[in-house]
Amino acid sequence: MERPPLRRADHDLLGILASLTGFIHTATEFYWIRFLLGAAEAGFFSGMIVYMSHWFPSEDRAKAVALFMTAIPVST
Repeated sequence: MERPPLRRADHDLLGILASLTGFIHTATEFYWIRFLLGAAEAGFFSGMIVYMSHWFPSEDRAKAVALFMTAIPVST
């Protein structure tokens, strides 16, 4: 099974934008950073599902997606 390459630039962008939230001083800066962070994160969930469809065989894919979806309520 062929695994697609992970793009390091996508992860770096998310890290940089998340780090910038520590330097916010005004409400306008907050709204801009949150907008940019949301735009950068928009494709993360669907992208992870696509990656899992390439990484896991069909008999293990449901378990992998279920484990990934379980992480959402656990993280909050």
